[in-house]
Amino acid sequence: MLDNLAELYRYQGKYEQAGIYLHRSLAIYEKHLGPENLSTSAGIISLGIFYQTLGNYDLAETLFQRALAIRERHLGSGHQSTAQCFGHLAILYRGEGSYSKAEPLLQQAVATRERLSGPDHPATGLALHSLALLYQRQGKNKQADALYQRVLAIYEQHLGKTHPRTLRVKNDYEHALEKHL
Repeated sequence: MLDNLAELYRYQGKYEQAGIYLHRSLAIYEKHLGPENLSTSAGIISLGIFYQTLGNYDLAETLFQRALAIRERHLGSGHQSTAQCFGHLAILYRGEGSYSKAEPLLQQAVATRERLSGPDHPATGLALHSLALLYQRQGKNKQADALYQRVLAIYEQHLGKTHPRTLRVKNDYEHALEKHL
């Protein structure tokens, strides 16, 4: 409940209240489940996303790495939940312009999603979209184009042409094409 309330405050731009509830929630997880519990890692990720939103990238990185370490210990590096942590860290690095740190994490997230969900699953599409955005920022237009086309095919097949995710990828792809034409 505290996590949900914190998310509501975060979306409303009430960051002070959101931070209070996220810290309380994590303290409860740590006290009752322990600092190394998988459920605790979810609270850590929520707090990391919060600090990333605020622009405190160093603290967000520390939290994402902590959650990743917990999930790797419990689930291994090839688990869907671990791939989610790779994605959070990679998006943080991409936002900072640390592309060399982001790329291997996104590639690992894509490989994990493909292996677990299949090459044409929307979860795989989500990871591919993140990698396409990274390639676009790096100026790797050929690789980005191929990934955008693949993601669009996945989303159009599984979600439909008017789904918000499909439209977002289409918009990102059109923007990428405008930049390098």
